[in-house]
Amino acid sequence: MAFIEIRYGKSRFVILAWRYAIKFPRVNNPNSALPICGRLRQGLRCNLMEAKAWQENKYANLCPIVFAQKHGLFLVMPRARPMSNEEFDEWHDSDDWPYVRDDDPPFEAKSADAGILPDGRYVMIDYGADGFE
Repeated sequence: MAFIEIRYGKSRFVILAWRYAIKFPRVNNPNSALPICGRLRQGLRCNLMEAKAWQENKYANLCPIVFAQKHGLFLVMPRARPMSNEEFDEWHDSDDWPYVRDDDPPFEAKSADAGILPDGRYVMIDYGADGFE
């Protein structure tokens, strides 16, 4: 694992630096039909929705937020290692899976949005799905 990496998602980019993941809105996505201001708003909303989901503390196993800028410009989480499809499937079928009856989760149930923290906890690392229009 490199000390510093950059990863790109649909609405945000993440700087993985040492022990932290710092998420910023992405405005330069050539695959998006949205204008730059729309892409910025979408990334801001995703950051704000993750901060809200973390504060509500409704779902177990969300990756902790260390700091969230109040307007959604960035948020900081502990860095998690990517989860394999096999690890995700095993977790998804276990009693440890974050489930709340009669509620839509703030994350998509897929291995690309999950990770494992250095202490071994399985967490959802991308749970800003409610920020998409």
